[in-house]
Amino acid sequence: MEPLKLSSSELLYICSEQGIESFIGIKDGFYGLNEAEINAKINTIKNVLLNKQYADMDFDGEFEINKDVLDVVNVCASPEKYISFNKVNNKSKIIFNFYEKDDKIYMFEDKDEHYDISAVEREEVSKRFFDNLALDGAVKSKTDKVFISMVDLRKIKNINGDLDVSAELKELGYNKELYEVLYDGMKGYVDYYSLYSIDNSSDTSVLNAKTFVKKGDEILKLTLCQQDYIDGVEVSYVSAETIKNEIDNLISDLEL
Repeated sequence: MEPLKLSSSELLYICSEQGIESFIGIKDGFYGLNEAEINAKINTIKNVLLNKQYADMDFDGEFEINKDVLDVVNVCASPEKYISFNKVNNKSKIIFNFYEKDDKIYMFEDKDEHYDISAVEREEVSKRFFDNLALDGAVKSKTDKVFISMVDLRKIKNINGDLDVSAELKELGYNKELYEVLYDGMKGYVDYYSLYSIDNSSDTSVLNAKTFVKKGDEILKLTLCQQDYIDGVEVSYVSAETIKNEIDNLISDLEL
């Protein structure tokens, strides 16, 4: 079966027609538009959905979205389980999300202008993650483990590349080698990974987030935490095997 191809604005419009107010994991296709612009865009969306044969006009001239499209949107807009994968650098990005409800799993693959949406089997979830990790050869694991506040994290991200990065980092008082890896990841010079999951299958939602940077044979893991009531991240070197095990456990815990 060919994947559905829907933009974020098309998805949000379909949600609004179903009384659904939010959709996790997609961009806001109406951001910054005024009421007149939104109405104009909705008219365009309707024509696009008709051309894609994702909607029809009934005998009374009423606009109707096809049941197959509605079924996908209803599962993904209120999933029992959700997990996303982002691998980004300055040259490319790979972003996909999985949504699960009532034993149905759909994968959204971000294609910039639209999402490719496909029904997948459970084994496809872990396969997609590990096929895109590219951690072969990354084996180095060191003992460095430091706390960095959100304020200083923003300072590192905002360092001007035309300046002496080493001097800037030294002024902040950090381990030069470790923070140059972090800086390169935040600037997109090397692969920056983020994984995020939500489990709504019980009374209390369970959130899980993992972020890491890979440069050469080094991997930095970033873990959200607090120190002396200050928000920040714990940054540490980890091995490729550690990352693979954590992701495997994350997927297993979600039972995906």
